Amino acid sequence: MNRDDLLYGTCLALTVFGAAEIILRFKDRSDNRIRFMHEKRTVVRSWERFDPLTGWELVPGYAADDIRINRHGFRGPELMRGEKLRIMCLGDSNTFGPLEEKYTYPTVLQEKLVKHRMSRPVEVINAGVTGHSTNNMLYRLKRLMSFKPEIIIISAGWNDIYSEAIDKYTDNRNPYSSYWHFLSQKNIHCHVISKIREAAGITDRKPLPLSYSVDEFVPFNFEYNLKKILTKIKKASIQPALLTLPKLIPNALSRLTVEIKKKALLPDFLKDDDYKGFIKLYKSYDSVLRQVANELEIPLIDVVAHFNKLKDSRISYFEDNRHLTPKGSKALGEFVAESLIDKGIIQ
Repeated sequence: MNRDDLLYGTCLALTVFGAAEIILRFKDRSDNRIRFMHEKRTVVRSWERFDPLTGWELVPGYAADDIRINRHGFRGPELMRGEKLRIMCLGDSNTFGPLEEKYTYPTVLQEKLVKHRMSRPVEVINAGVTGHSTNNMLYRLKRLMSFKPEIIIISAGWNDIYSEAIDKYTDNRNPYSSYWHFLSQKNIHCHVISKIREAAGITDRKPLPLSYSVDEFVPFNFEYNLKKILTKIKKASIQPALLTLPKLIPNALSRLTVEIKKKALLPDFLKDDDYKGFIKLYKSYDSVLRQVANELEIPLIDVVAHFNKLKDSRISYFEDNRHLTPKGSKALGEFVAESLIDKGIIQ
């Protein structure tokens, strides 16, 4: 074989390899879109769109159904220009809030801080997306920090609790590196090489479903993600703050009324009336949240303790076990504002 033939063969092989890689990557993206949209989402909302990195995001510029999304993909008005204290609220549906924007907790938070007469203008960005877990939040973080907030308030955990079944738990502490999406269930750097390894029986790391009871369960995925999120925020010289997770079902099940039971939707992997099991499950996440805050020296805003002290009927603050009513969302915003001031997080 002469030099020209060798060069031709090499170029042809590289071309075929590159074309195969591109085809497999686009197939992986298509498969993930189908898997994600049809298996992971139970509700499709007109103000959300599929995103291959974070799962789904808000549609920039959307304005309908009483929902307003600014051009950067955040719920609420366009971002302010000039000097200001920028606070970002990262979270799920309780951060995104009810249909009425004025009752979302980031909106209420901004109103309360403005009334406090800060030394400079305050801007609170609502970076909440319904259904997001700490997985989604971790993959969003780099872009969110590019907006240079001084404070990031995190409300996370409910979608981890409800979506990660303890009877089929998967070890996600080493996130997958699929080009398109973390839900690909593949640890892939090169799709072609991965296919060759699979065909040869040399498989990449594939996490096995594990099974736990509520008595022994530890949410190590939640802990891993939360630590990664907080460490990245601190490394960027941004002040993080954590919120605990208020719930409708009281820890003391003797206070469980018929009205609460009607609203108390439990995770699918628990029996409908397994309230005791749910409390154990919730406490395992709550314990991790508090432990991580203490270990990393992160200010903890104990929303749970605050909601337990509210005098009105507990049920009036919750749509169901975890989602807040407009009244509950407003109460959350007011308490977060008070806590930021009382704890000296803002001056």
